[in-house]
Amino acid sequence: MSNQDNRTKPPSSLFDRMVYLFLTLTVLTILCLPLTQSNDRFLTSLEDDSFYYFEICRNIVLHGKVSFDEIHLTNGFHPLWMLILIPVFALFNGFPDLSCRAAVILQIALLFGTFLISYSISNRNLSKGLGIIGILLALYPGYTGILVCGMETGITVFLYVVLI
Repeated sequence: MSNQDNRTKPPSSLFDRMVYLFLTLTVLTILCLPLTQSNDRFLTSLEDDSFYYFEICRNIVLHGKVSFDEIHLTNGFHPLWMLILIPVFALFNGFPDLSCRAAVILQIALLFGTFLISYSISNRNLSKGLGIIGILLALYPGYTGILVCGMETGITVFLYVVLI
């Protein structure tokens, strides 16, 4: 079978289904963390800088000001990630801990999308083995923690993969 034929073949093999099932179960396991951890444990798992985003979001929703301290205007953030976070914080208005958890759950959804698209691209253009190796490397807790930390890295990596 030529490489061109492999690109047009839909991912319907048992192997592909098992990979997608593995990815789904893995992401569901990662999803349990923000849903089941105590506030102290959950909040300490986030990057310090994520609270900068969260506080600005909170101030936009509550006071209509792009400000960290409600006094001075600020612009030191990734605008797309902020635009994504604003509706999340508006939905949980008054409950910052729920807003933070919802933001991380959104990042987990982006991580899942990144995994699916990455596997599909490597499956089409490279080989199934490389796709599996890439996914296993991406599941390394240190790497996953970078993508699911409240910062803009999750949306950035997702968009890079979509552009490929």
